[in-house]
Order: sequence, then structure tokens, then C-alpha cells
Amino acid sequence: MADLKNFFKITFTLLGAVIGAGFVSGREILTFFYGYDVFLSVTVFSVLFCVVLFILFFDKDYTSSKWFAAAKPLIYIGNLLLMSGMLSAIDGLFGTIFCNIPDYKLASAIFAIFSLIVVSDGIEGVKWANAVLTPVIMISLIVALSFAAKTEYSYSGEISVVKIAEYVGLNVFTSSVLFAELGKSGSKRILAVSAIAASVALACAIFVTYSALTVKADSAIYADIPLLSVLSNVKAITWVYYAVLAFGIFTTLLSCHYPLYELVGTKKCNFIPQILLLATAYAVSRLGFYNIVSYLYPVIGGVGFAYISVTSILRSVFQAVRRKNTSAPPKYKV
Repeated sequence: MADLKNFFKITFTLLGAVIGAGFVSGREILTFFYGYDVFLSVTVFSVLFCVVLFILFFDKDYTSSKWFAAAKPLIYIGNLLLMSGMLSAIDGLFGTIFCNIPDYKLASAIFAIFSLIVVSDGIEGVKWANAVLTPVIMISLIVALSFAAKTEYSYSGEISVVKIAEYVGLNVFTSSVLFAELGKSGSKRILAVSAIAASVALACAIFVTYSALTVKADSAIYADIPLLSVLSNVKAITWVYYAVLAFGIFTTLLSCHYPLYELVGTKKCNFIPQILLLATAYAVSRLGFYNIVSYLYPVIGGVGFAYISVTSILRSVFQAVRRKNTSAPPKYKV
């Protein structure tokens, strides 16, 4: 029973780290998958995503190596940008719902404070929040899309390996500190099954979301919240979607806030640095959700995937050379 509970907590934390504002709004899906064969693209994505998760979960030498340590400044910058994107998304969401209220931008500050409360409880706080919210997000999103959109499929056979790699890098590189920490919280069997389950669930969610977006692609492609244009015809579903979007923003906010919280420090005397961190993220969020997702996310993803791929290969080569030199018989002079 304990293993099953841990499986769900780990799986939903993996999903919650990915299914945030960019995903639930549809903006990420259009940025990385629009114009390509969605079935083939999400299949390649899920395989790559699972492989990189296995590296972070099971290659303990990598996550504790100088290679991983050297990447942490980039990881923290990426998390700061993601956090800013989530805060910007909250303002955009509340601006859409409560456009007549002048102080709606205070919503992002309130979400940031709630995030601080949850991450102050450590990795367990993040896992519990995701275990509660992520199933609601997944089920509600799929139900909303099923009732409100006519699903269309396009099989062209074309994929963009670069776009897929960027999306894997975006979701894994920035969350690698969190995922490495998750790798310490379960057995190898639980971690392996969780990685596979999360990868398959993500593939299904991307496929359904993309298929719905193609119905109104012309009007959705430049919208801040593309899925809203698909769901706007059904009022009841629209309000469900607003709640799903808010929950999705919060789960991803937690996943990118947690590493930054740990970086700044967990002692009680570090309250002021934590507030300064939130203020910095809030300031960057003024760039706007569309700009952050459309222009900064691909850069973060490309750098992240390239770094993980190159360092994993180089470290494997160096280890192989080291083992060969160690196991070679000593040479004797005649």
C-alpha cells in the first residue's frame, strides 16, 4: 500500500512539473508541435522524456557529479524564467476572468505566497500538492476537451527533432534538481514504473490537446490562452477550464519554485532572501506570458537537452576509458 501511494505521488509530481500554464493553455503545444505529425511527434517525445528520467533517477553518479553541478546555474536561471512565466500566466488568467477589477494582478503575488508555503515543507509538500491537484487537472482537461471540441487528427509523417528535443529539455532540465530528489524517494521498481506511466500519460494529454487546438488553429495560434478560444462556446466548460488552468499553473509553479527555495536556503532567517526571490520572479513576469513561452522556453529547452545529452555521453566515454586503463595489465620492461 505504501509503495502504491508513493508511486502515485511520484508519477503525479512528474506530470505536475510538465502540465503547467504553458501546457494547459495550449501555448506550449502549439510552440513545439504545431505543423508536424502529432502522433509520431508525441511518441518520440515520450520515449526521450522517459530515457532522460531514467538517467536522473538511476545514474546517481551523474546527479552528484561535477557535470551536473556545473549545470546548476543554468538550471536555476531556467527555473526563474519558468516561475516568471507561471506568475505571468496567473495575471493573464485573472485578467481574462476579472478584467473590470483593477487589482487583478495581485493574483500572481497571492499564488507566489501559497507556493512559498508549500515548498517550505520540502519535497514531501510538493509531492502531496501534486498528488491532489494533478489528477484533477488531467481528468478535467480531457473531459472538457471531449465535450467542447471536435477532435481532428493529422498524419503527415513529418516531425521536428529539434522542437521535440527542446520540449524534452525544457521539462526535464529545469526540473532536474526536483527529479533527482524524487529519485531518492522510491525503489528502482517504483521509479521505473512512475517514469513510464508519466511518459505515456503526457503523450496522451499532448495528443488530445493538440487535436482540439487544430479545430481553431487560425484564431488560437497567436492567442495567449489558445485553448480558451476552443472552449469559449460552452460557458460551463469554460469555468471548469479556468479552474484547471489555475491548478496547472500552481503545480508547475511549485516544481520550479522548489529548487530556487532550496538554493536560497531553508533556514528561518532566510525569509527576506525568499521574498526577494519572489520579487525578482514577479519583475521578470512583466515580460508577458506569450513572450516568455514563445521565445524563452525554446531557448531553455534547447540548452537543457544539449547539455544533458552531451555531458551524459562525455561522462560515459570518460568512465569507459578510465575502466579500460584500470583493468589493463601492467607493462613490464624487458
